[in-house]
Amino acid sequence: MMEINPDAKIIVISAQSDKSTALETLEKGAFDFIGKPFGEEKLDRVIQKVLDDMKDNQ
Repeated sequence: MMEINPDAKIIVISAQSDKSTALETLEKGAFDFIGKPFGEEKLDRVIQKVLDDMKDNQ
């Protein structure tokens, strides 16, 4: 995805919520990582973080 659109904000959602999985996805270029289970407020925070980042980079 990053090769197609380097500005893409990738959010990984995974049942594997251990720290090593999260760190690996972030090192590979994901914008954020959400481990399951997660609440609506967590998803809202991550989406707001993406929107803020996009606004800051305009």
